[in-house]
Amino acid sequence: MGQLKSIDKDIRVSEVQLREFKAVISQMDKINADKSKLIAKRNVIQNLTRNRLLYPVFFEDLLPIIPSDIWITGLTIKRDGARFQINFDSNALSNFALASWLTNLDQSKHFSQVSFGPIAYQKTADDRPPTLKFTLTCGYQHVGPYPLEGKK
Repeated sequence: MGQLKSIDKDIRVSEVQLREFKAVISQMDKINADKSKLIAKRNVIQNLTRNRLLYPVFFEDLLPIIPSDIWITGLTIKRDGARFQINFDSNALSNFALASWLTNLDQSKHFSQVSFGPIAYQKTADDRPPTLKFTLTCGYQHVGPYPLEGKK
């Protein structure tokens, strides 16, 4: 009889402990769910911030390498994640300007797979030399950290 009472008492104590553990587990599950939601929100914010910088950083990388006697008349960008496929419709005042731009693109760590289409010479209305009209295609992906981006 005494042993039965002792076992009953142990069972009641174990049931109380079980209820306490279930409450703690429930709280941990809620905390983990909240943590998952917060991590998802943080990832969305990081992606938005990173993607917000893609185009300004692209132009910061592009503008310094365009020679002054080249001008872009059309720009088409196809985006695949952080990588761009770019088509430039451009004009140049000379073969040297075109060669300079191709050299600058080739030496840049951000641009790759540079190719250009046929070159057409356009006469101007006055006695100025003809301009070169051409299409240039290349790949672009910024190398290195984006401005204002923390280390990972």
